[in-house]
Amino acid sequence: RGYTISMEYTRQALLDEIMNFNRTTGWKVTNIGVETMGDRNFVQSLREGRLPRRETFIKVRQWMSENG
Repeated sequence: RGYTISMEYTRQALLDEIMNFNRTTGWKVTNIGVETMGDRNFVQSLREGRLPRRETFIKVRQWMSENG
């Protein structure tokens, strides 16, 4: 059970970071998904409850730091 809570927190934290990146840079969320994961629906799937793997979290954060 603790693992699920931790992953949900990670999902929300990643989504919050992506949305902040979107607001501050003007990058569309679909483009962020394509650039980071090759999936234009990536951000929408996070909104719908998709739980990112640790590697995904790291990859997206690294991409945002390089493109922000």
